[in-house]
Order: sequence, then C-alpha cells, then structure tokens
Amino acid sequence: MDINHYKNIEREENIPMIQIIDEDISTLIFLKEALEKKGWMVVTNTDPEKAASQHLEWKPDCVIIIEPLSQGGHGFQALSAIQNHHKQSYVPVVVISLNKNRETRLQAYRLGADDVFEKPLDLEEMIVRIERLLSRKKLFDQFSKPAPRQELTVQVKKPLYVSIIDDDAIIRTMLMKVLNTMDAGFYELQLEAFDNGIQFFDSKRLEKPGQHFLILDGIMPVMDGMEILQKVRKLYMDENLYILMLTGRKSEADIEKALKLGADDYMTKPFSIRELQARIERLVKRMK
Repeated sequence: MDINHYKNIEREENIPMIQIIDEDISTLIFLKEALEKKGWMVVTNTDPEKAASQHLEWKPDCVIIIEPLSQGGHGFQALSAIQNHHKQSYVPVVVISLNKNRETRLQAYRLGADDVFEKPLDLEEMIVRIERLLSRKKLFDQFSKPAPRQELTVQVKKPLYVSIIDDDAIIRTMLMKVLNTMDAGFYELQLEAFDNGIQFFDSKRLEKPGQHFLILDGIMPVMDGMEILQKVRKLYMDENLYILMLTGRKSEADIEKALKLGADDYMTKPFSIRELQARIERLVKRMK
C-alpha cells in the first residue's frame, strides 16, 4: 500500500465533492482520476435513478452529467430530478454532451445546467470552469448560511455501523486504528472487522437497525468481494447501506461490474490510508 500516493496533493477539511453520472465506464474512470488529481473528492454513478436519490445523501458541490447516457439517454431526466431538489440551494451542474448541436445545449440550459461541454474535452479548460462554479457555490453558501442558534442543545449521536471486510490483517488493523480517531460528525461509529465474507454474514451485523457503511476488499480467497457485494445487495436493498469497494482490479470491466452490482464507489490499490480516512470522514459528514 503506497502511503505517499497523495502526498503532493494539498488537502482541506472540506474539499469539494464532485458527483459524476455516466454509464460509459471508460469516460467515468478517466474523469474520476483526472478530478481526483486536483485534490477533489469524486463519487460516481452509472444508474441515473440511483444517482438522483444518492444526490440528496451525498450533498455534492458539483454534478457532472454525460448526455446522452449510453443506455437510453436518461441524462436530462437525471438533471431534472436533481434540479427539483434544489429550490433553496445552489449546486452547479455541468453537462458533457456527445451531441454537437445547438438544441442539445439549449435544452441543457433550460433544464438548469450551469455549463455545457462538448466532446472532445479540453480537460484543462473544463477544470478551470468547474473551479469558477465551485467558487460561486462557496459564495452562495456563505450568504445563505443561517445564523447559529444560541440556545444550548444536547445532541444525541446516531450509530453508524462500519464493517471492514478484508482478508489482510494489516489493512484491517490499520483501518480500525485510523477510523477510531475519525471525526464522524453526527454519528457514533460502531466499528467491526471481518477477515472473510462468511464470517461477516454469520454475524448478522446488517440486521442492526440504522445506517451501515461497508468497506469491502474486492479480492479475497474465502468469498470473493464481488460475491459479497452481490449477496449484500440482494438481501439488503436498503438506502441506509453505503458500500465502498477497495480493489486492485483496475480494468474497466471489473469496475463496471462492481458498480452494476451495487457498489456506491471504489478506490483502486495502491491507495493512501490517510486519503481513505479523509474520504470516509467527508462522506459520513454528508450523510443524512
């Protein structure tokens, strides 16, 4: 595991989160890697309907939608659904259009897109324009933030069950150590580690009421990570369940399979434990 993988990226506690919605895995992977090199956090969706629902949970700072989406062209439907959630807030939406025509651009703007790009992309220009949108959002949030209430309130933290499933004892130990020191905001973390999927399912941990967060290794000898993922989603189709896949599988086919089976996001090895901790911390703070 390369602990220096992100050492040259300056990190801030509240760095921007970008949500990408695209059924084309090659484009999704390319954009995710490029934007994460900027130090931004990137979450991905291949299912437009799931993207719209998870949008509320993740609370991203910017959304990138590729239109038309490869299987059915539902990009504009996702755009409309997302805009309906923002009556009194501002989340910039960027559309990347595969159709080089004026009507597509006009339709995107009518539905609420803040910017439209056409392929082939000028990646450097796109990043600069996204930075401008993020600056506008930051300014909007500053002026719209309500004044803090003065009365003293006692806040009861909700449990968040974090399950680590990894056959590598060193990784399990490191993750348990760093997550024990993590600031989880409104949640109280209930951590438990498992060295294989059978042990995890036998524990019946997912039957505990409340929010669950799974950190799942993709390649394990007893039960493959894909098998665990598929079984979890089949048995527990619950919006209160978030799954982050850790995998050494970098092929588009493997990443596509993980996302199709229900992984909410992925990180490929080698990765930094510190970066993983920061990523989980930011996701948890944005959860309901």
